Amino acid sequence: DDKYGFINTQYFIDLFENDGFILKLDLFVFETVLKDLSERINRNEKVIPISVNLSRRHFHIDNFLDEYEELMNKYNVDGKYLDFEITESVILNERINLDNIITKIHSLGSTVSIDDFGSGFSNLSMINKVDFDYLKLDKKLFVGKSYFDDNSKRILEMVCELIKSLRKKTICEGVESKKQATFLKSIGCDYIQGYYYSKPCEKEEFAKQFEENKK
Repeated sequence: DDKYGFINTQYFIDLFENDGFILKLDLFVFETVLKDLSERINRNEKVIPISVNLSRRHFHIDNFLDEYEELMNKYNVDGKYLDFEITESVILNERINLDNIITKIHSLGSTVSIDDFGSGFSNLSMINKVDFDYLKLDKKLFVGKSYFDDNSKRILEMVCELIKSLRKKTICEGVESKKQATFLKSIGCDYIQGYYYSKPCEKEEFAKQFEENKK
């Protein structure tokens, strides 16, 4: 928006969750992602998987993924190009049949990420119970008594080792410095994202960065 620019999600997500508009927003974002992927595929351009969020509201609607599957078929996008993010708080706090939902996502050929792990009181037993593909480590795990200190490093290293032993993959969010990125690479974190690499940007800018970085 030319008037307001990028607006942080913290200013509207809770409002949309409460009034139910988040359901329409999630589908709009999902369809926009499918359109973009379809355009790149049709132009024979390189395509990488894109992550999309699922709000807690969706998990209380029977067979809500059918609508997502219909859109995937409409735009002829293979499920392997899509990753569905489920926040840790949804898994811990909502009464949902998560196994069936994840089985359906996997049947579409897509992957599942647990988002915001470490943002609250994380439950390690969840890691054993949920059939996820990626664990996204929240930037709060970086914070020790003196920000990125030895204790926070040990915790990150322990979690990365644990997830690797389960043959899953880790993604660290909120990486803002070379120091953090270098350390995360050294402990075997599989993927890193954050402002150190790029801030949120327009589709055209993303495509430009993507083409430059793949050279």
